[in-house]
Parts: sequence; C-alpha cells; structure tokens
Amino acid sequence: MRYLITANLEESDLPRGVAAIARGGAISLEQPWPFGRVLISRVDEGCETGVAKLNAVPNIVAFSVASLTEPNDGAVFVFGAHIMKDAEGMRPYIEGVSPVIAPYGCTYLARSSTVAIHAGTFEPDRVAVMQFPTAAKVAAWYTSDAYAPLLAIRLRCTEAREVLVMADGTVPDNVREIISSKVPGAHAV
Repeated sequence: MRYLITANLEESDLPRGVAAIARGGAISLEQPWPFGRVLISRVDEGCETGVAKLNAVPNIVAFSVASLTEPNDGAVFVFGAHIMKDAEGMRPYIEGVSPVIAPYGCTYLARSSTVAIHAGTFEPDRVAVMQFPTAAKVAAWYTSDAYAPLLAIRLRCTEAREVLVMADGTVPDNVREIISSKVPGAHAV
C-alpha cells in the first residue's frame, strides 16, 4: 500500500483502487502551499498503474510514498513534503522527532526519502504522512517548546512544506487562531 498526496484533483477523479482518507480543510504550517486543494489518499496494492496515469491530468500535483501502517481513526493528517538542502544536517531531526511527537498521539503512516512523483512540478525528496487524533494535538505539538529546536533544524535543512489536512470538515477556529498567532508562516490552503 502507498499514500498518495494530490493537489488540484477532485476526489471523483481518483483512479480505481485509490480512496481519499483526508479531504477536508487544510492549513500550511510553513510557507504557502501554492498547488491547490489537497487530498491524502490510500492506494491499494496493485492499483499503482492507475496512479501512474495521473501524469496526463493537467494542473495537478501528485506524489506518493510507501506506507508503514494502515490509517487509524484519527481525524487529522499532516504531511511533510520537503526538498532537502542538507541531508546530513537533517539527521538529528529524523532521529529525534519521534519521541517528541509521540505524546501528541501521532502515528507515522509513511516516512521515506523514496518518493514517487506522478504529476506536477513539485518534487519533494522526503515525505512523511502522520495521523493525529485532533487538530488541537497538531497545534500543541507544532508550537511546543520540545519541538522548537527540531523545527529549527528542519527549516534550516530543507525547503519545508508541512500541511495539516482534516479527514473531513474544516480546521477548527480555535486551532486556526493558535496556529496563526504562534506560527508566522502559516497559510490557509
């Protein structure tokens, strides 16, 4: 199984064997996400051929990464899609983030530097797909003192993109307020 991240693609246009698991409101936690509305989808084994055909769809972004585990019942997804500027400098982040993020209920669904690019001009070198129980947990983790030194590493070593996507519905107003007040680079998607 793989996880597929698309932008500017309607859920009804997903290939057979691909099902959206996050289709709700989104907010970019760092620089703007200029590629359009986001879907995070689960790609069943054997359905990669349909995903490969996405390169014929104009004006979309599509990339995928192998899964580590199945999604759970968490309501919020975060994906990080980074272009590496300093892979060696990023090592302390990769080694140190799991224990910092775990208390917030994070489950890593995918985490790899083996990324398949299917469509569009955005080509990340490393992708992580995470699932959280609530958007408030994402905001608490991302703005925590414990995460701050790791975030500094990630922002220094990558062209970073971190996007919160609701499974369904909108990002809660209180979470938008927390993020906009504490994260100067946050932007609505």
